Amino acid sequence: MTGRYSADRLGAHAKPQTQRTARQAMSLAGATAVSASLLGILTAGSTTALWQDGVTLNAGAVVSGTIDMQITGTLNDITNRLPGERVVQQLTMTNGGDVDLDISAVLDVTPTNFEVRFEITDTACGAVLSTPAVTAGTPVDLGTVTIGHSRNLCVEVTALDGVQPSETLTAIATVTGDQIVAGDQQ
Repeated sequence: MTGRYSADRLGAHAKPQTQRTARQAMSLAGATAVSASLLGILTAGSTTALWQDGVTLNAGAVVSGTIDMQITGTLNDITNRLPGERVVQQLTMTNGGDVDLDISAVLDVTPTNFEVRFEITDTACGAVLSTPAVTAGTPVDLGTVTIGHSRNLCVEVTALDGVQPSETLTAIATVTGDQIVAGDQQ
């Protein structure tokens, strides 16, 4: 008998048709998932924006030079001081480089029973400096030393009320010379 088969004549053959339909549906779902993944991969590398803006920056000039800052002199020990006593000592700073320098100083620790002040001057250091006391980690701007010139670096230490007769000031001062670019001079 050829032609059509009735449902009760298919019997055992009805199940393979159902499996084939399920396989086709799974294939279609798999193809859709692969297509979506491929679309996601292709668009992941690019972005779009609704608004765009731009600005031109003036980078300024890059200026190079040689910094050769020399500090000469000796600081004497500051021991056995009574409260209120001041010691002012003088060092000489020389700018041997080919750029002007902006000088600053900073202490590594804040002295407990002493005040420390720095000052740059063209004359001999005075008995009392007018600059504020230095605290640890806070740089103090001292001024400039121009190319080929020397200036005096004055260091003043004052013993405060709590100082003990045998107490010694122990601190490290870092003096820094930064290049001054034309137009930045104060």
